[in-house]
Amino acid sequence: MYINISDIPEEGLTIQYEEDPLSLQEGINIDGKISISLKVFRVEEIVSVSGEIKVTLVLECSRCLVEFSHPLSSSFRIDYMPLKEMGKEKEYELKSDDLDKSFYKGDKIDMTELIKEQILLSLPMQPLCSSECKGLCPVCGTDLNEGHCTCERREIDQRLAILKKFKG
Repeated sequence: MYINISDIPEEGLTIQYEEDPLSLQEGINIDGKISISLKVFRVEEIVSVSGEIKVTLVLECSRCLVEFSHPLSSSFRIDYMPLKEMGKEKEYELKSDDLDKSFYKGDKIDMTELIKEQILLSLPMQPLCSSECKGLCPVCGTDLNEGHCTCERREIDQRLAILKKFKG
């Protein structure tokens, strides 16, 4: 989806639409459409976009490797400024205020990259199918959520057993 900057009225725009699934990265799939709600305002050349993205992702559990559905809702706010040279400096130090800024070129802003970015930033670090997920047996690979295995497991790695005497 594109936003035409010249079409933004003084009172701003409210846009609600659904986007077809996007290609994010390997191991992350989108189930159904992406619901997007935007509020767009323009002050001279600066365009402020705030909104919310709702989507259902299909993720792989980091413990048992089973795919599961994960509903996700992400709110954001970002200011777009026209792309101009930042000066002759080869390096530019980002300040904390710069993290919610982006740039546009011409009269259109493509929302696709913003949508992808917001979804990826909202992903859990370690996706879990359930907080009680037991994972896989480290010896035979059996899914411990489905049953027990007969593997012999030691509670303490023998290389670390000497540290047990330091425990008070």
